[in-house]
Amino acid sequence: MKQKIALILLAVLICGSVGAVTLFKYRAPNYYMDQVINVINKPSASVEEIQSSFECLDKVRAYVSDRELIMQRADELAESAEKKGIIQAREMQINLIRKILSEEPGNWHAWEMLTRILAERGDIEGITSIVASLDGLIKVSDDDWNYCIKTAQLFAVASSIPWLQSEAYLNLNKSPSAFIEKTAVYSQAIRQIETFQHDLISMIGADPSLKKVPPASLVSAAQVAAEDALGETETITHAEKFNLRMANEDKFKKAVITALEGNVFLANKKYSDARIKFRSAIAQYPMFPDAKKQSAETDFQEGVYLLAADASQAKAKRLLKGAYEALSELVDEADAYGPVLPFVNRDKFSGETWCLRAAVISAMRTAYSPNNKEIKDLEKEFKESLDQALKLNPNSRLAKEMLDRYSKDGF
Repeated sequence: MKQKIALILLAVLICGSVGAVTLFKYRAPNYYMDQVINVINKPSASVEEIQSSFECLDKVRAYVSDRELIMQRADELAESAEKKGIIQAREMQINLIRKILSEEPGNWHAWEMLTRILAERGDIEGITSIVASLDGLIKVSDDDWNYCIKTAQLFAVASSIPWLQSEAYLNLNKSPSAFIEKTAVYSQAIRQIETFQHDLISMIGADPSLKKVPPASLVSAAQVAAEDALGETETITHAEKFNLRMANEDKFKKAVITALEGNVFLANKKYSDARIKFRSAIAQYPMFPDAKKQSAETDFQEGVYLLAADASQAKAKRLLKGAYEALSELVDEADAYGPVLPFVNRDKFSGETWCLRAAVISAMRTAYSPNNKEIKDLEKEFKESLDQALKLNPNSRLAKEMLDRYSKDGF
């Protein structure tokens, strides 16, 4: 009898334990999620609390299959943390998404979110890593799977385009080699986008049902990013033409490198060195509006510096007059041919040239006597230059400021 009672008690204990475990599994996700939501809504939170909340989200993965909800909470948590000044939160979010992808490489929502985060912060290396990782997941005969991969890759590459442009442009005055390299990388990325698009169209042509396989949000994101990237046809053509000439025309390549070296000197206010480089670039390749504009910019900047320092006024006047004469010839060439270097469109380049001409005339007005008839007669050209600058480049801050001053104080 005692043995029977003991067995009954043991059975009750086992059932009770199983029930407790079942109850814990049921309640655990809500418990962890509540902790996360509390931290999201907390007016201030510590790094430790944010870290603990991401750990809670990681634990939820063991109990629920709804990865989208986990990623949504992770995004809300990271955004809330950033507003509180905790910049490490995005890295924690990225680590969580990568854990999800390591277990579920076919989670296309996770690939989309990871791409968005890396694109928002301009992490080109991270985006490149996404494309490479997806490449490694291609299957020999699984069209559904491969169509999703190529859609995710299209989104990733297209998302990197604005940053590749920016990287190249920022190196115009920093590093000739980096500018040339980044321009080539930009063109390669454009070709990648075109290849992915071609592959996807071919796959749909063979099986139209593939259109419905990837998540609609990923398809839409990829299409929008690709359209934005390929919509800049002038920039794409300009960069491609530049890369071809750099590869095939030695004289052109030498002139470009020399002019870019001049940009670096000018950025560091080494006017004599900059002037030598720009003149050398023009001698090597006479049809080089960019180098001509930068040469005039060099004379303008040094002339203004000498005026401000009240040193060598004769030299300042000579430099400003030389810049004015050079720009008076260049404005027509700039309008007709545009820049040789990519990432600045023709209208903006021409507008900047007209704006620089107006700035030079303004500096000449300061350098000479107010009664100097020759300078007084330049007022019409000054106003014409400003009008042209704003017509071609309406966002020119310098042109707007000069026009405001002219409207208030006159010439």
